[in-house]
Amino acid sequence: MPIPVVCPSCATKLRAPDDIAGRKTKCPKCGTGVVVSSPGQEVPEPIRAEPLPQRVKPAEPSALGPKSPPAPAVHEEEDGFDFSPSSRKPARNSSRPGLWIGLGTGVFLFILATIGATLWASGFFSNAKIGQSDPNPPKSKPLPEESEFNDRLSDFIKEGRSVTRMLDLVPDLLAYNKRVDALTELFTRIPDAANERQTAYKKFGQRVIATLGVGSLTIKLRNDFLRLNAQNNAKECDQNCKVLGEQVRYYFDELESSIRVSRLPLSLEELDKKYKK
Repeated sequence: MPIPVVCPSCATKLRAPDDIAGRKTKCPKCGTGVVVSSPGQEVPEPIRAEPLPQRVKPAEPSALGPKSPPAPAVHEEEDGFDFSPSSRKPARNSSRPGLWIGLGTGVFLFILATIGATLWASGFFSNAKIGQSDPNPPKSKPLPEESEFNDRLSDFIKEGRSVTRMLDLVPDLLAYNKRVDALTELFTRIPDAANERQTAYKKFGQRVIATLGVGSLTIKLRNDFLRLNAQNNAKECDQNCKVLGEQVRYYFDELESSIRVSRLPLSLEELDKKYKK
């Protein structure tokens, strides 16, 4: 049966197995050597040293005040112990969770400080008010009126037809280029497109102006043939100028027709097929 043993150092009551009677072992609590007496032998009471009186230092006047009563000491008395090394558990480090919490809080505050400094340097807090709308928002560009757009485009068509009639007579190159430049300037005065249909009209007009540029090259080539006394080639250029004028007038007819019925104009490729037929 277990033998009762009392540690002479910490006065902890222990129970040792009877097979180590008469032998010396260590107290698992304080590590003091303990002699296990034989069964039936009286266990001596431990002799405790009386604590020396300590000099009490008077409290500072500023530290005087009501103090809460000290918490009662809890004495846990062991009923027995196990001498095997596996039964001794190391004490847990209670400060580790607090360390991680402190590190996490520090990193979070550092990130907030970095973001605030970046926003302050960029003028975010001075140029914008969070949660408030701008009392004077930028006004969007008004869309052009349909009537104004169509009137300008009609003037462009009217002037373009007069330019194409010059190709029937194969005019002077300088005079023809001036009329084409004036037509191009008139086209730039057309308001910006407000919808898909108006965008198609402007693209169509740009293609027509580019086609009139072919007339300038044809007239210049005709003049070169005349200087070389190549009459047949010059006459061929005259014919090409007349055909080009008639073709461009056909383009203007299609543009005017599409505006009248508010539809998208046909492409120049489709018009060329219809013209050749």
